[in-house]
Amino acid sequence: MMSSEAISYNGKVFAFIFPQQKMVLKLGTDFNQQNANLNINVFNPFKNKGTLNGWFEIDFSNKDEWEVLAKKAFETVRSEI
Repeated sequence: MMSSEAISYNGKVFAFIFPQQKMVLKLGTDFNQQNANLNINVFNPFKNKGTLNGWFEIDFSNKDEWEVLAKKAFETVRSEI
């Protein structure tokens, strides 16, 4: 995705590293970033388009949480299939 190496399940991407040292995860539209208490933002890679719904970027400063959130992203994608 976005020409980055990605992790996918059944052909659906749910995690990738963005060049600015951020993990981008598909956590779903129900995910509440305020409750996560981390440096998480809605993913918006485009200059002239809107955000990608359900996708969030997690800063490198929160790398210790990447694994837990990646598992949640996996479960999100798995439930969609």
